[in-house]
Parts: sequence; structure tokens; C-alpha cells
Amino acid sequence: MPAVVQRQALLHPDGSLFGYAVHARVDDSGPLVTLAAEDRMVSDAYDRVDLGQVVGDNAVVLRATGPMLRGEVTIPTAPRSLVVEVPAPWVHEEYAEQALVAMRELGFGVALGSFTGTLAERALLPLVDMAKVDLRRLTENLQARVAQLKEAGVWVIGVHADTPELARLARELELELVQAPLVRRQAPGTGRTVSAGEAQHLHSCVSSRRRCRTTRRSCAPSASTPSSPCACCGR
Repeated sequence: MPAVVQRQALLHPDGSLFGYAVHARVDDSGPLVTLAAEDRMVSDAYDRVDLGQVVGDNAVVLRATGPMLRGEVTIPTAPRSLVVEVPAPWVHEEYAEQALVAMRELGFGVALGSFTGTLAERALLPLVDMAKVDLRRLTENLQARVAQLKEAGVWVIGVHADTPELARLARELELELVQAPLVRRQAPGTGRTVSAGEAQHLHSCVSSRRRCRTTRRSCAPSASTPSSPCACCGR
């Protein structure tokens, strides 16, 4: 029962692509899996994947495991900037602050996987660059949580922005980013328009399939665009 690496787009308010949120999901329909076993399967999945193939030349927010945050497992290498996402339950660990300091010293950004305004979460905000809020929780004083994050200088990512209503809410709250499926289905016969973010995403999908003949990993563009020849093999 291996873990499967998945991604969702992170978009700016204008619809342009910032990067991708990446995590490894373990199938929970099978036998009971302990947390230690799940962490091991997720780490194995990250070891097998080439993030360059998953995100192209874009930023990545990678959901970390406990062993990663404790320094027991190496964090995967990203082709561009990498932000370590701290899972929601982990902020209550007694060594959470120490772990976030270590992540920043290693040069990684830090994101909270879910911000609900608890004391433990607020105590970590000086060490945090980004935080996710659930746009579906309208009754839980969402505006106040967003205000807390903005006051601390933290970028706010609205998750579950997969309906027009929630996408509009994210714009009204002036969130820095939203996390949602990038290429949406449209009703038959309504035509098809492609946003700037969708175009970037589709271009990334095509260019990330090229593999370097020398390194057997994703090609490294010799210029600033992913479609330029690989600096290593010329492909």
C-alpha cells in the first residue's frame, strides 16, 4: 500500500500560477496503519519522486512528516524555492518551535497546514511565512483569523477554493494565494477559456515530461524558460 504523491495549484488573486502544494496520501481504505508506518510510506514516496517532474520550475509547498521536522529524514530537493508545510496536529508538539527554527536555518520557508487561531499556532507565527485557512468554515470567524495572519506578516492561503463562491470569498478577503484544482471542468456547450494560471500549468505539464539524457532526471533549462534546451544534454 504505497503512498501516492499528489499536487494542487497555488494561485495568485489574478489567476496566475505561484506554484504547487504537494503531499503524499496513504490509502486509508485498507488495514489500520500506524502513524510511524504512514510517515515511513510518505518518506519512501518522496524519495522515489523527482519534484522537478511534479512541479516543473515552480515553487512548492511540501507537506512534511514528523521525521522530516525532527531532522531524521532528508527533505526532498526542489528545483526552485521550497516551503515546508507543518501538519496541523504537529504544532502542539513540545519541540515544534525548535523544529521551525531549524527549517529556517536550512533555508526553507515554513507554512502552517491549518490555522484556526489557537494559542499554539499564534505562538509560532513569528517563524512562519505562510498559513492555510479553510474557506468553508465561514461560521468560525474566518475574517478574524485572516486579520491575525496579515498582522503578523504571514501570507494567507485559502484552501478548498474550488467553487465560484469560495473563490470570490478569497478575493474579498484579499488572500495572497488560493489552493484549488487549476483546470476546472466546464459544462458542455459553454465554450472554453484558459486563464493565465491554466496556461502556465499546461505548459509545465508538457515541459516537465522531458528527461535529461545524462542525469535521467528532469531537464535543466539553459535559459529562463522551461522550453529552452537542457543545459546538460541539449534536449
